[in-house]
Amino acid sequence: MQPHPDRVAARLGLDEATMARLRARGQLERLALTEPEIRERLYRARAHLAHLRTQTRRTEGSRGTMTVRRSPQSFRRERS
Repeated sequence: MQPHPDRVAARLGLDEATMARLRARGQLERLALTEPEIRERLYRARAHLAHLRTQTRRTEGSRGTMTVRRSPQSFRRERS
């Protein structure tokens, strides 16, 4: 049984104006998720963000080792 989208939106803390905008765009129904579906989506989103963080901090080195990227500003500070 799918929960009512208005109840889910209220539980997530969305105000009436936001709910009205979502309803007008036809997107309010997308909130009608069960608790396990919400947990799974949050887990996947967090896992994806963690993956992106590691990819932006590290690059593959010339010998296949992982090295940390440096910003141009930090490199300039070290040289002066």
